[in-house]
Amino acid sequence: MTPSGAVTQFPIQIPGSFPWLIARGPDGNLWFTLPDSGSGDIGRITTTGTVTLFPIPTANSDPAGIVAGPDGNMWFTEEAANQIGVITTGVNAMGAPSGTAGTFTEYPITTPNSQPWNIAVGSDGALWFTEYNAGQIGRIPTSGLPMNEYPTGVTGSRPFGIAAGPNNEIWFTDDGVDTNDVGRMSVTGTNVVETPLTSPNSYPNIIVEGPDSNMWFTEATSSRIGMMTTGANPTLTEYSVSANSSPEGIAVGPGNTLWFTETTAGNIGEIENLP
Repeated sequence: MTPSGAVTQFPIQIPGSFPWLIARGPDGNLWFTLPDSGSGDIGRITTTGTVTLFPIPTANSDPAGIVAGPDGNMWFTEEAANQIGVITTGVNAMGAPSGTAGTFTEYPITTPNSQPWNIAVGSDGALWFTEYNAGQIGRIPTSGLPMNEYPTGVTGSRPFGIAAGPNNEIWFTDDGVDTNDVGRMSVTGTNVVETPLTSPNSYPNIIVEGPDSNMWFTEATSSRIGMMTTGANPTLTEYSVSANSSPEGIAVGPGNTLWFTETTAGNIGEIENLP
């Protein structure tokens, strides 16, 4: 957003394109997934609006989540192809030139039809991802192998959002019909704990660590923002936002703030004055 409050939009210029998730790369550009672009692409856009598309080698792979890895590459999930992909950015993690941008590597997930959705960097430097259809959390190092998968152990589990939290833990949302939880596990894949939310079928979605070191997440169907403390005995607080607004995305902003999307209301929300 500019100081005048104006919003600038940059067209992708692909008929029927559906840009999904976006993340900042170490090259200073923004990288995003295009699951419905005809083949499945990873996009790159400069801050001046120049768009470059990189077709994923596996056709119709439906890329979803994307994150900058500690190796200077962008890592992403391929929901339909059941793979984890990585694309070079042309720089290393410090932003120094390092090879060519746009080179892909893909790693198949062992569990068939696991439906990987979101992906995050853990405190151990590995990439962690949710397996929505398998009820598992996956881990892959930047070397690609070995890939590990850790069941949540909860019947009907459907992990969706994922983020690193304090204390070397991985946090995730679980929006299964029988779960409706926020979970966490250690970076060893053990000590899984899931905490039920107050509102039934609230569809917990994206989760982040806030500037207060608590975990904040959206609840799409209950129109709430949830906050879970990260101590030995987590406590839950939920805040109502605009009615029927379907909050989904959430991110940390400058000055100890959190920003979130209200999808059906067409709004962007802000939570201020966090410690």
